Amino acid sequence: MFFSFNSPFISSSEIRGENHLIRVMVLGMSLQDVMVLVPPQMAKFRSITVADETGKMIPAKIERVDRRVAVVFNQPVISGKTIEINFSDTDITMEEGEILLYSVTAK
Repeated sequence: MFFSFNSPFISSSEIRGENHLIRVMVLGMSLQDVMVLVPPQMAKFRSITVADETGKMIPAKIERVDRRVAVVFNQPVISGKTIEINFSDTDITMEEGEILLYSVTAK
């Protein structure tokens, strides 16, 4: 199977302790903003940060309204970069075998 991406996409996600990480590979175009609809199982978290693949923080305005999170970058993220959205101190309530489904859109 062969995949060819020409727009940003979720490359991976993971739960690391009390942090939930979403990685987005930026391809085909620069990335101005990212919107995340957080699943109900992780509706409680303390803060959100965004870093590049080296761990360097990316300046952005981050707003949360209910389960919707908007990340608007001060400068567009160029194609070829990976960003990591880190939800810290997340209180995730899941049953065994349950998965987290979230929606991510980008512009």
